[in-house]
Amino acid sequence: MSKKTVLVTGATGIIGRIVTEDLAGRYAFTKASRREIAGEGWVKIDIASEYGRFAELVAAHDAVVHLAYAEEDDATTANLAMTKNVYRAVHAAEPHPRLVMASSVHAVNRAIDWSAEPYASIARRAFDAVKERPPLVGVDAPLSPDAPYAALKGYIELLGRAYSYRGVEMVVVRYGGVRLDDVIPDEPGYHCFFLSRRDCAHVVERAIEADLAEPYNLVFATSRNTWAVYDISDAVTRLGYAPRDDAEDFVGRRPK
Repeated sequence: MSKKTVLVTGATGIIGRIVTEDLAGRYAFTKASRREIAGEGWVKIDIASEYGRFAELVAAHDAVVHLAYAEEDDATTANLAMTKNVYRAVHAAEPHPRLVMASSVHAVNRAIDWSAEPYASIARRAFDAVKERPPLVGVDAPLSPDAPYAALKGYIELLGRAYSYRGVEMVVVRYGGVRLDDVIPDEPGYHCFFLSRRDCAHVVERAIEADLAEPYNLVFATSRNTWAVYDISDAVTRLGYAPRDDAEDFVGRRPK
């Protein structure tokens, strides 16, 4: 049986590397980047400005995993254009490829006040001071971005819902904190939304493969952390996501 063909944008980034490296035996990847990268399977393309060429590329694949993000402070316009062009290209392709879009837990960042209890104690790992666990934040929490990056993720979610009404089947993933080395940085609360490397690869694989009951699927993706704050049950029920790791098993790990 031939492998599914999967186009990954932003393939030089952390999640892009995890997906293309850890799932290399599962899929035939085309790795897209704005930079010239030597090696098999790489394509140099500016998604924001080369729509026609990008649309042809999309139409040749079974699935698209969109991870590209322009980091420059003045690149908001480019990010908006990339998002629009990804949705346009997938909608134009026949049949529509499965689409996996990258959002972030930061899209609902204000749903949690890390300065207030019990979150303040959880964030600094003073677990004995936590008298009652707070309810998990679900995918239906209102968008509450507090930075341009997070607001752009909200735009990805909203535009995705509009295209789902046009027949595009997609999974929008609100990724937690991901690192290549699974080191938990010194960031208050990171252990609550930690996503291990293998769980990250697994959730993308499930987003590509799941038999979806609905065209639009918004899910949180973190590991099965003891002190979770985001509700991953939608990823479990909609995608068959089965995370294996817990941030508590990685606390104290040092970079190699």
